[in-house]
Amino acid sequence: MDNTNRELSIPFKIMIALIMAFVYAALNILLADFSLVEVPYVSIRPQLILPLLSGYLLGPFYGFTVGFLGNAMSDMVTGYGIEFLLNWSIANGLYGLIMGFFPKNEDKIRTNRSFTIFFLYILLVNIVPAAYALLTRVVEPGINALQKFVGLGLPIVVSNTLVCTLLFPIVLMFLKKIELNFEIKITLLVYYFSLISVMAVFAATIGILYSMNLLNTDNHTFALIIYDLSIIPLVAINLIGFGISNAISQKLLNPLLIMTEDIKQMDGKSWNKKLDIHTGDELEVLATAFNEMVDKINDTMHKLWDNIAEKERLAAEKERTSTELNIAQQIQTAMLPARSFSNFPGPDRIQRQRPHDSSQGNRR
Repeated sequence: MDNTNRELSIPFKIMIALIMAFVYAALNILLADFSLVEVPYVSIRPQLILPLLSGYLLGPFYGFTVGFLGNAMSDMVTGYGIEFLLNWSIANGLYGLIMGFFPKNEDKIRTNRSFTIFFLYILLVNIVPAAYALLTRVVEPGINALQKFVGLGLPIVVSNTLVCTLLFPIVLMFLKKIELNFEIKITLLVYYFSLISVMAVFAATIGILYSMNLLNTDNHTFALIIYDLSIIPLVAINLIGFGISNAISQKLLNPLLIMTEDIKQMDGKSWNKKLDIHTGDELEVLATAFNEMVDKINDTMHKLWDNIAEKERLAAEKERTSTELNIAQQIQTAMLPARSFSNFPGPDRIQRQRPHDSSQGNRR
């Protein structure tokens, strides 16, 4: 269970689920005729992300509540009553229920692998409810299982899968449940390029079929086959895209991860580590420039340490000289006799006397 489940109280989650169920019912009514192929009970349903989102964020019970209650309310309003309560309404609830059991090892989708699992799980979410609805509901008397599968089951899976794979990741990105790191950005870029390419080809095919008048209610078997088969390139191209995006991200990310780990090992004192990157592209140029920068930093640091060592040597020599002078002064002082000069007369008490001139005495 993720952080959202722990933070929200049960009454608050029930209130959110009821609001989303009402919104789901309203959108079911408004978008009931939004379809590409004239197939009974099949329409393009962007509102399907509501039970999926409820299950993903709030849990299986709340996801089932939104899908089941929302579909039941819309059936009541449109006149179906409880006729489809035990099949289509429960099938709608299964979307949210199964999505609620998505294995979230982390609070966000962060890697190509986790997004690939997410994509495959969405396929499972769309297949199981459609299979349940087909097994519990006979559409028309005399329709065998193959006709139900081709004419109803696969169109439901295709329509809902197109909606879920296109819109659900965008909603999760908006809610910051997909971490937009470098690997995920590459994955999403390839993913949506593949998805939009398949949908563009599909739309072009539908346009051609319309121009050939093959999509009317009397003659749409061929259109159904094309519509059903579109699930194959949708899945195949996306899986190939995941492989390509994983290869691209690994080729770009592995050298960056190596560079990051090597840089982290530099603690600010030791700059002897060199980046060993040989990819033959801009990453190798970056690693070479980094190594050159490290060499310059090493030279600067060596000069700095040499200057510091020289200053320390001069300071030590000065200290030694000062110490030697102090010791010499102490020795000299110790060698002088200890006298008291307190009784010695000062200069003011000494009278000047002329020296005796012996030469004058001799003259007399």
